[in-house]
Amino acid sequence: MFASDHGVTAEGVSAYPSVVTGEMVKNFVAGGAAICVLARAIEARLEVVDVGVLSPLDDLPIVHARVRAGTRNLMVEAAMTQEETARRWPLVGRPPAAPWQTAPTC
Repeated sequence: MFASDHGVTAEGVSAYPSVVTGEMVKNFVAGGAAICVLARAIEARLEVVDVGVLSPLDDLPIVHARVRAGTRNLMVEAAMTQEETARRWPLVGRPPAAPWQTAPTC
């Protein structure tokens, strides 16, 4: 699961503030989120990848691949530059991290 905060939330388009994203990631790691229950039910490993959460998550056993701390507000400017997008495009479709690189979540 890729996690990030989006600058456009400043426009009131989300029911939750950005601070909730970091708390949800912590909940995934703790195994308390609904997606964790589903993953356990089908014996799937849930891997969380931080690609731009505003909250610092450096101490969590997740994949740290942050492009930046959240995106810009796309109502005002491009959410990400072409260079930022190109830096993280290889994450799409990548194989999961090896077990020794990150602790399993859920």
